[in-house]
Amino acid sequence: MQCVESFYNCVSEFHEVPFNENKRAKVKVHALIASHIKPEMTLSESTLPGVDLWDFNHASLKVMIDFIEMVKKA
Repeated sequence: MQCVESFYNCVSEFHEVPFNENKRAKVKVHALIASHIKPEMTLSESTLPGVDLWDFNHASLKVMIDFIEMVKKA
């Protein structure tokens, strides 16, 4: 996460308007993907089997996983 925070701080210096919470999170997710795998990998690609970047059993992702499961059932 140190690389992610450094990247975010660097990028945010070049913007006149500070990032809102959603944009801040998006920048950090992209920085995390680029720092651990391949810089060109998309968020979708980072979730594929074998990549092992995200812990989908972690409590912080539970809301998202529950929502996806609910949509799949609809």
